[in-house]
Amino acid sequence: MVKYIFYLRDVFLMNRKRVIFVLILSIATLILSIIQPAVIQQLMDQGILKQNIQKLGILFGLLILVAFIQCILKYIMAIIHIKIKKEYSYYIKIKIFNHISNLSGSFFSDKKTGELVKVLENDIYTIENAGIDLIIDVIFNVITSIWAISILCSINFQLLFVVLFIELIIIITQQYFIKHMYKKVEELRCVSGKSMNFTEEFLSNILNLILVKADKIFMRKFREIEKINITKTVEYMRFSEGGKQSNQFMNSLMIGIVYFISGIFIIKGEMTIGVMIAFLQYVSLVVNPFLLIINSYSQIQNMTVSIKKVYEILDIP
Repeated sequence: MVKYIFYLRDVFLMNRKRVIFVLILSIATLILSIIQPAVIQQLMDQGILKQNIQKLGILFGLLILVAFIQCILKYIMAIIHIKIKKEYSYYIKIKIFNHISNLSGSFFSDKKTGELVKVLENDIYTIENAGIDLIIDVIFNVITSIWAISILCSINFQLLFVVLFIELIIIITQQYFIKHMYKKVEELRCVSGKSMNFTEEFLSNILNLILVKADKIFMRKFREIEKINITKTVEYMRFSEGGKQSNQFMNSLMIGIVYFISGIFIIKGEMTIGVMIAFLQYVSLVVNPFLLIINSYSQIQNMTVSIKKVYEILDIP
């Protein structure tokens, strides 16, 4: 985790103005996300149900405008994120190349070429995909959830209690899956590194192996390593897919319960259809950030392993 903090510090120092600009755009996007359900509620209650075509047109135009601005802001942020990621990848690769070029020959005898290639390609790619934009997303997902919960509390506390109870169950179950996934990632990383080293050695000595007819021995050892690799991959995917599917089921259950209870309130005249739709919109602003935060945690775990591998090389004296 310490290395992860170093990584965030380096990225921020390299892209201070860009990061601040992205934070400002993220705040604007957050505000628009909160406004959108309120516009939908007014569109339903004041426009459609009251059969007011003028209000319907105005609110429809406002809804489209909000959605359009959101898309523009997200597009700009995506472009900035890509620039930050690619520039940092270039920086860290150059840093590794410069460092290993000054190391003694004993390093290259201890460290296999395949493992170095895996760090330079796979691990840096993992860092790219879970860069500083992931941290910004996590921060604003937390803020979005808190803001949406406060609005939901004012709409209907009973429905909010149901949502929070199911979210609590989701968090507990995901902690189980994430704990096992992190362990499986480290095991899979170790096995795939051995496989890449073995393949690199074979390709480097393929002519000699064929001449001495040792290629069959290689194939036998390669099959053994790949069988382990397949087993570890399947074990990882079991927990990964299990977590995703349990999330999907619990969220479907939650939406169904919200529809059922809201339907009762509407029949009794205690809630309008517009309020129900707005409530579901705000629920998505609670649920989706929760899911993204949970998924981000597993990404951060994977990224932590990759950063650890990168700094293992950079820390070699």
